[in-house]
Amino acid sequence: LKLNPTDTERTKARHTITTALALETNPRGVNNLIDTLLKLNPTDTERTKARHTITKTLTRETNPWEVNYLIDTLLKLNPTDTEQAQARHTITKTLTLETAPWEVNNLIDTLLKLNPTDTERTKARHTITTALTLETTPEEVNYLIKALLKLNPTDTERTKARHTITKTLTRETNPWEVNYLINTLLKLNPTDTERTKARHTITKTLTLKTTPEEVNNLINTLLKLNPTDTERTKARHTITTALETDPSGINNLINTLLKLNPTDTERTK
Repeated sequence: LKLNPTDTERTKARHTITTALALETNPRGVNNLIDTLLKLNPTDTERTKARHTITKTLTRETNPWEVNYLIDTLLKLNPTDTEQAQARHTITKTLTLETAPWEVNNLIDTLLKLNPTDTERTKARHTITTALTLETTPEEVNYLIKALLKLNPTDTERTKARHTITKTLTRETNPWEVNYLINTLLKLNPTDTERTKARHTITKTLTLKTTPEEVNNLINTLLKLNPTDTERTKARHTITTALETDPSGINNLINTLLKLNPTDTERTK
């Protein structure tokens, strides 16, 4: 292309690529060939052949990363409604309870580019909510709920997701994970009871050995949950204690303290 090829030379190059595509079975090989083809302004017939190669490759592919990659390439070729439906079918088939949570999240992103039907959205949400009952680590839970939220979950599905988070929070003591889980919980419109449990987890985590940065992050999250006067007092106490033992994060800690309406005594300290 740097040599300004003639139309005839472009046509020959495209013919070579479409011929190679008919023989290629490796998803990465298919993608590389089609990316090159697209640089040569393929005809409608050549685009159709390229899409056919992708849809045929998708029928054999189960690796989530490869499925995503192939469908992203398919979308560059203006797929027909039928081809989009086939691609969506591949995604819903690839979404299983064995699929890693971060791969679930990526597959949902790709599914949404294909205008999924209500039935397909429901199936995807069902897979995610079922997977949530099996996952235990905060990172996995967060990936799944992030994917779920993209699919407009029902109130029942939101309730199940919140239950998973509150259950995970009862086992979690890592300040970063607690903070991350609660910020995800807030996207699901938690009930007053769930907010109370979340605040309890934060105040309990604050009593553990935490760094000034962790204290700051936890209290900022606490403030999103409408803490009671008692919880605010405990949080202020944590900050003043942290200032005495580790003044390294003094600026952030004091800025956070000011959000908690400190007493004159606490301001003096």
